[in-house]
Amino acid sequence: LPALGGERLREAVAARLVTIGRDVRVQLPEGELLGRAVGLGPTGELQVEQEGQIVDVRVGDVVHVR
Repeated sequence: LPALGGERLREAVAARLVTIGRDVRVQLPEGELLGRAVGLGPTGELQVEQEGQIVDVRVGDVVHVR
């Protein structure tokens, strides 16, 4: 994202994502991740909190869970 406008662009995109703040299940190539989507990282990756740890998700299928 730095080449596309940097921090302001990342913040604008994150503010419009309905996924941020929701519980998610992410199917990753190496398995499954359950947690809460908490933001976007500096290069646009989805950040998911799981058991107090932030996991950067660059590739995976994300599903909202109830």
